Amino acid sequence: MHPLRKLSRKILSSAFYQTHEKYNGRGYPEGLEKNCIPKVARILSVCDVWDALTIDRPYREAMSFEKAKSLLMKMRGEDLSPDEVDAFFKHEVWKAL
Repeated sequence: MHPLRKLSRKILSSAFYQTHEKYNGRGYPEGLEKNCIPKVARILSVCDVWDALTIDRPYREAMSFEKAKSLLMKMRGEDLSPDEVDAFFKHEVWKAL
């Protein structure tokens, strides 16, 4: 395996491991907070929450754009990084998901 590909896998697997960290430090597995959470994990966390809210689940229908955006904005600064939430909407990342 190419060394760069191996490094990419390591970075992504670490980031997925840390997507349950919360910006306020009350997450898991390590209780990391703010910028101690790797940027890739902070970005993936926002995308993961958006995906969970806006896709139909067996137990509920998908939320509307407005409701999901409102919820992400409430989570901004507590559960999710404010910078990543702002960038998610500024650059319309949600359109690609």
